[in-house]
Amino acid sequence: MLRINGYQTKSEESEHRGFANLLHGIFGTFRNPPAHTARATQEWTITEPDALDLFSMLSYLHRRLDARPKVVTTPFVIRSPVMFCGIETRVDS
Repeated sequence: MLRINGYQTKSEESEHRGFANLLHGIFGTFRNPPAHTARATQEWTITEPDALDLFSMLSYLHRRLDARPKVVTTPFVIRSPVMFCGIETRVDS
């Protein structure tokens, strides 16, 4: 999981959830609307002021992601059989 803050307090958890919802909303809005709507044969247009606002929002989101706290994790190795899509596999390092 990417975290944009320390994720230690209720306020930080709330900020994190809000940021995740914002990312989800932006992605859902602009993931290729013409291919997913009945107006697929029509040209999908956006005004210049809306496009500039969206670029500003995307810039903000990227800046927050780039500045997120780096979390050091300990690598782990799975040494037992693992079910993957119904197929038993063995994962070893």
